Amino acid sequence: MDAAKEAWSRAFEVERAYGDGAEAFALREIEAARAAGDEPGSILWNCVAATLRDLHQIGRAPSAPYQAEIGAPIDRSYS
Repeated sequence: MDAAKEAWSRAFEVERAYGDGAEAFALREIEAARAAGDEPGSILWNCVAATLRDLHQIGRAPSAPYQAEIGAPIDRSYS
């Protein structure tokens, strides 16, 4: 998986798990990676944090329960 896809994949995982706290979680991961001297991890989590900011600027996609409620197809391609 290339770096951009990895960042998007992690961003979606973190968003699902932490919701509005996703960016704060990513920032903690950046700090943990830096403290451990893990430069690749720090770079990855910086990309994840940037991706989360982008997602929050454009708004979240409707959740699966909402999509099912309105009869919209559920996009699971990112899973």
